[in-house]
Amino acid sequence: MAKNKVIAGDYNNCSVIKSLGFISINSGFKQLIQLDQTTVESYEVVTEEQNARKSGTQLVSIEFKDGKKSLIEIDDKIYKELVVKMFKTSPSSISENKNANIPKKKKKGCLPIGCLIFVIFFVAVPIIFISQNPEKYNTDSKSKLVRELDITGEQGENVIKTLASVGINEDISIKHDEGLDNAHFEGEKGYRLSNGETSNIILYMNGGEVHNIRYADNDMYKEGKVISKINDYIVTISEKSALQVKCKESLKTILKSPSTAKFAGVGDWKVWKENGQTIVQSYVDSQNGFGAMVRSEFQFIIENDNIVSLIIDGKEYMK
Repeated sequence: MAKNKVIAGDYNNCSVIKSLGFISINSGFKQLIQLDQTTVESYEVVTEEQNARKSGTQLVSIEFKDGKKSLIEIDDKIYKELVVKMFKTSPSSISENKNANIPKKKKKGCLPIGCLIFVIFFVAVPIIFISQNPEKYNTDSKSKLVRELDITGEQGENVIKTLASVGINEDISIKHDEGLDNAHFEGEKGYRLSNGETSNIILYMNGGEVHNIRYADNDMYKEGKVISKINDYIVTISEKSALQVKCKESLKTILKSPSTAKFAGVGDWKVWKENGQTIVQSYVDSQNGFGAMVRSEFQFIIENDNIVSLIIDGKEYMK
């Protein structure tokens, strides 16, 4: 997921927000730098890598008219809005020349000063109000967490640090679950978190402080102490892909006819972590010594990136 923030250059670490039809960099109290043709001299998409496109993330280099430069990471929605803002150009000189001899009509409607008042009231005032209340209206991870947990910005910073201590980054979604409330003591509130590829992380809050973080009946944080980390229990997509390659190569050294091997599809591989070990289970179809295609079920146990056990059709080949 995109961070929607400046990751390098001027305004580093400031959030990029979309509000009331404007794309802006929130550089501090009452300070919003709009990203459109009035402020931006040029922009360039830095990466077009396949993984970045799949994840809905764009890295864009911004050069401002005042000479400042920023590298921003934004999601596809904000990126598309930015493209629209930069595409809306004023009439070209060609158009002006074509219409040079056409008498100008008097503009109807409000006077210039009336239009100015309208813009200030309906556009500028809401933006200033939002900048004065960033935790309430901004869409960055910290602000969303503060709103969902109903805590202060300072408490939100501490919660983010605690989540990071167990390997959970800021790109989370959070939802209050009343069924988890008062699990350990009266007044406690329970929340379910999703973080990237991982869901159903349980967060217990004691007022504005983290009391307990759990995953799959395992304590990761309890009473101010880190007990384990999320990577002790989950296998990421990239880890799973690497394990599949490792297991396939190992099996081909054992099969009677490795060139005929047809391994199970991605959905038929079971991979999980348990007691410091990674367990991999699946099946492979290949020719036996008589040339017939047979299916063999296998299980690998891997520890510290080394295969410590291999079982094929109930027979242990390595232990």
